[in-house]
Amino acid sequence: MMKFLNVIVLIGVLTSCNVPKDADVEIPLNKYDVIEALAESDNEETVKLLLKASFTEPFMYAEIYTNRAVFSFPDKDTLVWKHNFDSLSFAKDFNESGEEGEHSIQIKIENKPCTHPGSGEKWSKKANFTIDNINYTGCAGN
Repeated sequence: MMKFLNVIVLIGVLTSCNVPKDADVEIPLNKYDVIEALAESDNEETVKLLLKASFTEPFMYAEIYTNRAVFSFPDKDTLVWKHNFDSLSFAKDFNESGEEGEHSIQIKIENKPCTHPGSGEKWSKKANFTIDNINYTGCAGN
């Protein structure tokens, strides 16, 4: 009888350590959900999406916020460059470079119209990013 009570108490202790049923917990399931979660993780009043960019051959998708750039690749981990992009202006060309950990990053945005080679979609800017000596050419816009 004592073993039975010990087992009941043990089960009660173990199950009481779980997340409450009414907790609002969401776990990102793909890279795009992770990007969105990162964007929402900072104060919404200070973090703003400034630019999106899409690249083909090799494929990459990027989003630039006021405080970071997020680069998503189909075949490797998402890279987040923590950097201040407050100087990003849509009226002129933009060129910024730096490092995040062991990654070297250069972003060039030209204020010229661009037709995306993969989709034919019209974008407002040309984009040329270099990450770890791999060149990505594509289009960008807000």
